[in-house]
Amino acid sequence: MKKAIVVIGRFNPPTTGHEEVIKQAVVLARKQSASLYVFTTKTQDAKKNPLDIGTKVSYLRLAFPGITIIPVKGLIEALQILNDDNIEDVTIIAGSDRVDGYHNTLKKGVEGGHVNFKNYNTLSLKRDPDADGVGGASATKARKFASEDNKEDFIKITPANLTDEQKEKLYLAVRTGIKANGE
Repeated sequence: MKKAIVVIGRFNPPTTGHEEVIKQAVVLARKQSASLYVFTTKTQDAKKNPLDIGTKVSYLRLAFPGITIIPVKGLIEALQILNDDNIEDVTIIAGSDRVDGYHNTLKKGVEGGHVNFKNYNTLSLKRDPDADGVGGASATKARKFASEDNKEDFIKITPANLTDEQKEKLYLAVRTGIKANGE
């Protein structure tokens, strides 16, 4: 049975919080002899999605070398890709705020005959948004730091694999996206 561990998110911008989720997904995929799929959504707007899809995918690939990053419109397109790849066992790793919605979409897809998964589940990763460090790192905080011109704190929560120069450019890209798209 072909298995997949799935991470899907806006990653706008990528943070150490995303880095931790992907690290856990890699471990789980190895443990279960499953393929790892990391999907990112294509949405762009000033408030929550300042990076265009090309820029975002470039930074994700720099931050997570060796991980395939797949741009999608959303979860339904991601599920169709998994179905087309003949995946039969799907585990989606999601934040606690998304897990119920993802599970319901999975269930509707299977019950409606739109996808052919024999097993499916969602795994919730808990985090404290008020925590310092990785546990509290979020794209929301990163965007806030960028909009407040707080480069130091922004850079602290960017993925470790990015060079200092790449972190600086990511910061500037987020600031530009926020300004260009309406803030």
